[in-house]
Amino acid sequence: MAVRLLPKQEARVRFSYLAPDYNMNIKEVISHMLRDRSVVIALIAIVALLVATVVVSVIYIRPSDLQVPIRYSAYGITNFYRDKWYYEIILALFAFIQAGLHIAISVRLFQVKGRDVALPFLWLTVGLLAITVTLLLAILQVASLSQ
Repeated sequence: MAVRLLPKQEARVRFSYLAPDYNMNIKEVISHMLRDRSVVIALIAIVALLVATVVVSVIYIRPSDLQVPIRYSAYGITNFYRDKWYYEIILALFAFIQAGLHIAISVRLFQVKGRDVALPFLWLTVGLLAITVTLLLAILQVASLSQ
């Protein structure tokens, strides 16, 4: 009895999302991502949080010769650690680096694992950026009190 191997056929359900395709280039993956409404909404939320980061930074960061609180720790001798004002810019840059890396990872996840993995990762990014903006606002408000 000979076993005959049939060619692979892609089984698709009507109105299903695209199956992961490892041969797509990055431009094709991004175009597929931008056609998905949920992904676009998550990307708009990320951009809105980055705009909020810029607005908070512009309002609260003031150049001065005084040292401002940049870090809080409950374990040290002092709770607020002070340094130059430009260290506050690093806090804002962290949000942009985080968003950029997470979007790059989500594009790769969309390519390799599909929409079902990339979309929750994007919403995780929205949550992390919301926490980052909240902490940035809290730290900058404390720093503005000391000036």
